[in-house]
Amino acid sequence: MKQKVLIVIGFGICFVLSYADNRQQERFQKADRAYTLMEQQNYAEAEPLMEQYLEISWEPYWKAVELVNGKINKFSRSEAEAALQKCKRMMKEES
Repeated sequence: MKQKVLIVIGFGICFVLSYADNRQQERFQKADRAYTLMEQQNYAEAEPLMEQYLEISWEPYWKAVELVNGKINKFSRSEAEAALQKCKRMMKEES
């Protein structure tokens, strides 16, 4: 009985971690798409994607992203915020 409970708990943890990883990959895809659009100078489409990527305000989340990817990478909060500001600045200049 104890083994069955441990197996169920193990599968549950695997499921939760898999789900969390999938959600994170979706978030990275949005940011990556936003950066691609910025390279194409399509700031109007990039801005909402970057805003969606930055929706999470939970500090431990961003610390974990930095821990895994490094502090200076396009997925860090500071880099994404700088990209969002560039989108806004460029859209203002275009209008």
